[in-house]
Amino acid sequence: MTKEKWVYSGSGSLETALYNYYVKTAEGQPLAASPQTVTDAYSVARGESLARSAAETDFAREIRVAIAGQISTHQGESADIEIADIEKKLAAELKGDIIKCFTLYKQVGSKNYTVRSYFTRPNLESASGSARISKSVEEEIELAKKIGGQATGQ
Repeated sequence: MTKEKWVYSGSGSLETALYNYYVKTAEGQPLAASPQTVTDAYSVARGESLARSAAETDFAREIRVAIAGQISTHQGESADIEIADIEKKLAAELKGDIIKCFTLYKQVGSKNYTVRSYFTRPNLESASGSARISKSVEEEIELAKKIGGQATGQ
């Protein structure tokens, strides 16, 4: 790491940060790893911000896949709209669950940085993660049925 001129940015020692990160994100744990790299950032803070946005985008995609699996019984365009609505709601709810653990950066050229931030986020493949998705999807489907029933007078 030193040979490649990476600099550690975080609290505590790098060794402790790495250990904690790998323990938290080991297979079967409720947290998953989400490292993100940004090249040509004009500052380390900007790179961290862009890395967080990338982590949130990746997580939203994963949520969409999980939701699509839960709503596989629905057909057509209305299912796509329903999936998109639930995805937005869940992504907003889970956004705060993306936690930055530490950052590494190195200067590239005279003014720019390559920034690699390591995040944890809920593991949707774990029992608690899939249960959370299932519960939210079920609640949204029930709400949609109630609204649809009221609109048709049922």
